[in-house]
Amino acid sequence: MKRLRNRLSIFLIALSLPLASLAQTVGSPQRAADLEKEIIAALATGGKSVKVEPGKYTISKTLKFRQLKDVALDFSNVELSVASAGEAVSFSHCENAVFRGATIHYDHPRFSQARILAMGSDSAKGSYYDVQIDAGYPFSADFKRSQLFDPETRRIRFGTWDAGVKGIEGPDDIGRARLFWGSSNMLPPRCNVGVGDYVVCRGDGATLLHTDSCKNCTFENLSFYWGGIFGVFETGASYGNHYWKITILPGPVPPGGTRRPLISQSADGLHSAAARIGPDIENCDFESMCDDAFAIHGYLETIQAVSEATITVKKSTFSVGDLARISGTGAFVGEAAVKVIERTHDGGFRITLDKALAAKVGDKVGNPSASGKGYKILNNVVRNNRARGILAKGDNGLIEGNLIDGSTMSGISIGPEYWCDEGDYCTGVTIRNNTIRNTNYASNGFGRNGAIWVHGDGGMGNRNIVIEGNRSESVVGPNLIIEWADGVTVSGNTFRNSHEKAVGNDDEAGAVVSLAHCTNVTLAKNSVIMPGPFQKTLLLLERGVGIVNGREAGVTKQVIK
Repeated sequence: MKRLRNRLSIFLIALSLPLASLAQTVGSPQRAADLEKEIIAALATGGKSVKVEPGKYTISKTLKFRQLKDVALDFSNVELSVASAGEAVSFSHCENAVFRGATIHYDHPRFSQARILAMGSDSAKGSYYDVQIDAGYPFSADFKRSQLFDPETRRIRFGTWDAGVKGIEGPDDIGRARLFWGSSNMLPPRCNVGVGDYVVCRGDGATLLHTDSCKNCTFENLSFYWGGIFGVFETGASYGNHYWKITILPGPVPPGGTRRPLISQSADGLHSAAARIGPDIENCDFESMCDDAFAIHGYLETIQAVSEATITVKKSTFSVGDLARISGTGAFVGEAAVKVIERTHDGGFRITLDKALAAKVGDKVGNPSASGKGYKILNNVVRNNRARGILAKGDNGLIEGNLIDGSTMSGISIGPEYWCDEGDYCTGVTIRNNTIRNTNYASNGFGRNGAIWVHGDGGMGNRNIVIEGNRSESVVGPNLIIEWADGVTVSGNTFRNSHEKAVGNDDEAGAVVSLAHCTNVTLAKNSVIMPGPFQKTLLLLERGVGIVNGREAGVTKQVIK
């Protein structure tokens, strides 16, 4: 009996211990090539928790985890240095798995940066910059996708745009090169650039964390730097994965170098494509990506044929029962449920809906059932990235409590983009209590991005959008742009220190809030505080505006005494 009581006591103590203390410990930096195999072997014995021995592991191929279920991988105090341009870590078809604690980076920055030494024009080859590529960064960079940086503020230069060289002479053995642009627009005074500024270019490299068709998995307390294209790439039929306390930062000075990176990676921070239930992204800290911090979307397909309730497309993410949403550059057509899916002789898809819609050949069809619906983006920090802070194209999303400071385009952007076939129009999105600062100052569409932008491509397809309690500070140009929408409530937002500079397409209008091609918009208790000298209009109603409730008193200037 005494022995039984002792065994019971040991069992109860074990239940009270933290998960890490019950984990099998595997790995050694000296056996880095065997790390994946050791983890899989530990799980194969029936273990549910594996802890990797702390240390720095140099890996030359992707750590691949497939079909894990109800397990936890603890990489606390583990550094993964990737000695290739491939993916670092991937999880595929996993369910209720946890991956935590790792610091992940390539063994050197996959991008490059170069200081401008001189500028000029060659009679035969056109305008050029003479540059010095920083030590520790790839001398082989082609600079075909570049941005111009102020090294003091570590931000993209105000009013500049994406650029690509037309030719390179060099670099020599110490990294000096001449970059030819093919256009005098890259020289002052047309371009806001000077000697001592930096040209930073995207490079190779893939994704540091790839999750594919995972369900209810948790990825937390992860740190990324010296990245490739994406920090996190979520693909396939994903369901409600959690991304918590992830940092993407420029990182330290690389080996052999003397200067910190100006960027953290070449493109998006976290990119979710075609999720069945969108990601839950909370308490992340993302800085200096060369594209959107958070991007959530499905895919738009061009309709090739229409026969009553049947449409034909080349590619499909549809399943029977999904919703098909159809729109064109001239109208929002409508939506219907998918009843039948058939393959065509040429590999396409014939999709029969539960009712006929007024679709035409050339219209776009999106799948809101696979566009990240129900996503949550909460309490994150985004700083100094090129493009948008948040670009979301799914239904029933919640964007709340985020700080976005220094995104070159819009802070928060909602709606489809036909040019890249990413969709769709959005229904039931709430944007609440976010703080957005210093956006809309460079890159594409300069002057027409705003702090928050609801947009579309020819049809009033965005519906039931709520924008409330947000704070916009020192955003040049319009602070809120609403387009191609039917049913938007805008209440309790404050717009402070707008229009301190004249910018791009907004120079003449000077509007704080701009509406176009929308109806059933309600404005209430929105305040403009201390606008700058280039503010001319509180509310601008452009083409195609229908019912606007509160057009007289919904946006008012607040006097500070």
